[in-house]
Amino acid sequence: MGPDRVSRQDVRPRVIHVTTSHHADDPRIFDRECRSLAATGRYDVYLAAAGAIPGAAGVTLIPLAPVPNSRGAAPSAAVTNAATTRT
Repeated sequence: MGPDRVSRQDVRPRVIHVTTSHHADDPRIFDRECRSLAATGRYDVYLAAAGAIPGAAGVTLIPLAPVPNSRGAAPSAAVTNAATTRT
């Protein structure tokens, strides 16, 4: 094997966690999944999410656009139809 080639044993698998509905610092995603995998030392871990991550701890952030707040969104069609058919 030439000096510019890397053996398969030297390459760690990449794990990319993509979320469009959670912020990057959400503990369910960042702590329990991404940091836990990175702590094993067996994976290169990436997180594609909106926001910043505190003290990366072996996790590389791939920034996405901000997550919209759905709590103030317009009611769904089912709720609107139910409200208008009441007599």
